[in-house]
Amino acid sequence: RTGTGAAASARPAGATAAPPASRVRRLRARLLPYGVDLPEGSWRGRHRAVLVFLGVLALVAAGWASRAHGAGGVVPAAAVLGAAGVAAAVPHHHRRLAASVASVAMLGVTAVLVHLSHGLIEMHFLFFVIVGAVTLYQQWAPFLSAVAFVVLHHGVLGTLDPASIYNHPEAIEHPWAWAGVHGGFIALMSAVGLAAWRFDELVRDELAAATAERGLSEELQRTALTAPVQPPGLEVAVRYRPAAQHARIGGDWYDAFLVPGPDGPDAPGGTLTLAIGDVAGHDRQAAGAMAQLRNLLRGVAITAGRPPAEILADLDRALAALRVGAVASAVVAQLEQGEAGAAPGHRTLRWSNAGHLPPLVVAPDGEARYLDAATDLVLGVAADRPRAGLVADLAPGSALVLYTDGLVERRGEPLAAGLERLRAALAGAPAVSAEDLCDRLLATAGAAPEDDVALLVVRLR
Repeated sequence: RTGTGAAASARPAGATAAPPASRVRRLRARLLPYGVDLPEGSWRGRHRAVLVFLGVLALVAAGWASRAHGAGGVVPAAAVLGAAGVAAAVPHHHRRLAASVASVAMLGVTAVLVHLSHGLIEMHFLFFVIVGAVTLYQQWAPFLSAVAFVVLHHGVLGTLDPASIYNHPEAIEHPWAWAGVHGGFIALMSAVGLAAWRFDELVRDELAAATAERGLSEELQRTALTAPVQPPGLEVAVRYRPAAQHARIGGDWYDAFLVPGPDGPDAPGGTLTLAIGDVAGHDRQAAGAMAQLRNLLRGVAITAGRPPAEILADLDRALAALRVGAVASAVVAQLEQGEAGAAPGHRTLRWSNAGHLPPLVVAPDGEARYLDAATDLVLGVAADRPRAGLVADLAPGSALVLYTDGLVERRGEPLAAGLERLRAALAGAPAVSAEDLCDRLLATAGAAPEDDVALLVVRLR
């Protein structure tokens, strides 16, 4: 492969670019296995299976030879049992040698069975079974050994005793030519084995890539989903539960942080800012975009010190200017001390909704209701659109619930049914802590949710 961009520009003066790979090399790289060794445990298990198969073949051949030829069958019986013993005795750490010896031993025992059956056509099919067993090793040496054994077996014995190998005049007259034909059939079967080997490698590569991508995405999410702040008079609890499908990593996120007041970050107080959102997609790009969006939101909220609607508008413009290329829904909310004239302990909730599910409020008496105001467009679509700011009053003992769609959506069920199920689960619930409330809500999603679930609960004390 040739370098491009910065890598190409860093090439020393006078150096020539590497020639592009030929079509033959590209085709070979696509179709033929590259031969990465199997893990030790996997290779030992496959070798053990081959040895068991070889042992069964050897016992069958030895018993047949003893019954068919009496004392004269002792030599072939000892030969096949000895071949199986030699194959089993080769140390496992010599993989290539162990695989080649086992392959030749299986072919040798099969040849004895063919001769014991007086050249029965059906018995020849065992050679193809052997090549299939050889594929388990995923090494080149056993395939080459199989082709070489068949050619030499038919060529040498066909020259020394043609009638014991071939049953038609042309093959008897030209034993080595027909030995090549037999070797060609084994080579074709080996090609099928190589294709199976290659497909197995592709599956392992895909699994490894999916595992690596999930690991990176999980690390991004762990980095982004930090513990929330706990301001005086408020209890904040969060939860994140990944989807049941392990390959699906999404862009669900939550955040809870304090925006410093006019006296600076070291002064007590500040405004509790809450955010929850869902970036479209279930892959590493979605997780990366989620981390970017979360960090941008924190920066915009802290530096601008504006209400939620303006925070979302600024965030949308920043996403467009930086070409993040993400589409996301989000709710940003701020909890402030009650306005002048409000009852003691009351809080003012200001929020703005960018295409997300509505916040849910549980009153002190257990009444659960959605803050059903019109939502604006999701982020990443139209950065110049104005956004609406909304206000509500929360009494002491109330709970605010922000969540993502994995908590309420079910396949084949209307969204309204999921929202009602969530509201009903909270209606009349005792005034438990925010942590207990999170656990109660997660129970409605079941043990294996179809989508990621992010959850943020604030309880006013």
